[in-house]
This record gives sequence, structure tokens and C-alpha cells, in this order.
Amino acid sequence: IPNDPQFSNQTYLSMIDAAGGWEYTTGSSSVIIAVIDTGVDYTNLDFSGRLVGGYDFVNNDYDPFDDNGHGTHVAGIIAATGNNGNGIAGLDWQAKIMPIKVLDASGSGSDLNVYYGILYAVDNGASIINLSLALDSYSALVAAAVDYANSRGVTIVAASGNTNSAVNYPAALPQVIAVGAVDNSENRAFYSNYCSALDVVAPGNNILSTEGSGLKYRTGTSMAAPQVTGLASLLK
Repeated sequence: IPNDPQFSNQTYLSMIDAAGGWEYTTGSSSVIIAVIDTGVDYTNLDFSGRLVGGYDFVNNDYDPFDDNGHGTHVAGIIAATGNNGNGIAGLDWQAKIMPIKVLDASGSGSDLNVYYGILYAVDNGASIINLSLALDSYSALVAAAVDYANSRGVTIVAASGNTNSAVNYPAALPQVIAVGAVDNSENRAFYSNYCSALDVVAPGNNILSTEGSGLKYRTGTSMAAPQVTGLASLLK
């Protein structure tokens, strides 16, 4: 059981028995996880020494700083340093985080940037990619990037979406692990997308994680997917 002061408020970690997994491993620094999102606030102490070089495809530079908060929240669920006496515990306490910014301050972006983001992650050593984002429709560009990642053995995890309908793309692509959300009673969260394309579910309601230099609760399949990504990293 980690000594992070907010661990007791991370009820989702109890629901998925994270501590049971930590009996086997807390991760490895040889694993690189790409968080393709709004960027990551690298000033947060729970990411100290855990980041590798990423890219900002919104502003076309090497400073993928998070000006929204969503990506930082996702990254914290996956890999905030556990047992460091600070903040929360992520699923993986050792893996490296590669922040790739494809969404702007409002959380909007293009399929072209997602395409570039996936290619960047694969070409720069990521073995797992988290996509807590949804496209408006099928994108041949993103499908091609997912094919490229899959051909190189990279695991891709994506949120199913929050519109109480069929699984969104890119989660609906066959090579992607599509993650839906359950509520605190382990029933399908009312907003969680579903259908035959759904692969697995995780808790999605009131998920506490990093945001800015502090902490925040968020709800959605965007919060469920990174729990699966963190587990994938531990398995790796």
C-alpha cells in the first residue's frame, strides 16, 4: 500500500485491485507509454524524472505542455509515481511517460495531428499508446497510423466515448483495446459507449488524478482507458 496522501481517495484503484498487481510489479523504466492528448504538465511532482521527449503537434514544437488539464489527468492515472509521499499513485510507478500534444487548450484537434502523434510515438520508442480521445467519424489516416503501430507490436488503448451510443473511433478499430466505463456499483456508466467493438471496462466516475500542479476529479471513459493502459504497462 503506497504512502501517497490521496491514495485512500482513489477508490477506483481498490475496485480494480491495483494493490494486488503491485505485489508482482510496480513497473519498469524500460517501458515507454505515449499519452496522446492535450499534453502533460511536467511541473507536477508526481512526474519528476519520469518523462521522455515528446512533441506538440498543435504548436509544432518540442514543448508539449498541457494548457487544458485533460492529458495531465490521464497521465496521472497511468503513471503518477506511487509511494513517494506526494499526491496520488498511478498504476505504473516506474514507466516513462511520453507526452504528445494533439489537442489544443479547448480539447479540440484534427485526425491529422492524431495520425502524426501515433507515428511519433511508435518511431520514438513507445510500446504502449493511450488515446483518451474520440474522432467525429472513421479516419483512414488514423486507421493507417494504428496499422503502423500494430505492425510494430505497439499496444493501443482508447476510450470508447461518452455519448451512450456505439463505440467511437479510434477505439472501434479492431487493433485498438476499446475501454468503456462502469460506475461505482460496477454497472455500465450511463454515458459509456458500448457495442460489439467494446473490449473491456474500468471505473470512470469521480476519478481523482493529477491536474496542473495539483489534483482534480474527472468522470468519463477518458479516465477508464488509462487504467487499462497502466495495467498493460505493468504486464509489459
